[in-house]
Amino acid sequence: MKDLLGEIRIWIAERCFTGCCSGQGCTVSLSKVPLPYAMIDMDCPDLALDPRRKRCDCIFFSNDGNWIVPIELKKGQPQADHIAEQLQASADFVASLLPRGLQVQFVPVAVFGGRLRPKQFRLFRELKVRFQEKRENIRLLKCGDCLTRALRLNG
Repeated sequence: MKDLLGEIRIWIAERCFTGCCSGQGCTVSLSKVPLPYAMIDMDCPDLALDPRRKRCDCIFFSNDGNWIVPIELKKGQPQADHIAEQLQASADFVASLLPRGLQVQFVPVAVFGGRLRPKQFRLFRELKVRFQEKRENIRLLKCGDCLTRALRLNG
């Protein structure tokens, strides 16, 4: 089996890695996440992404379970369609870096601090993010929650 973090480190500059995922007055806890892990700040200029291109705030990777978790943070009320576009663009970015056939667990996550209106909740349930020919539901967390809740691990 290939080493997921090794594959990512081939393509991503070291200064784009960060120890936390926070933005817009919102954060997600990395307490008890699978080790070893790495987190990419998707706003890092060294990624050489077009600044007009949509992307999520950060992407979590772990060798323990081969997790790939794009994360979008919103302090206020989340807009499901906008977040789904950001998560999809980031999923496409990661897919372009990885060798074909690398088996991973892909979990797109939206973290928000505001109230989730019923219409937005329904949209989140309907919208999916595509990765390696699979379509995954967007998992929802509140600001400050542990990422392990989205991974459905104890924590």
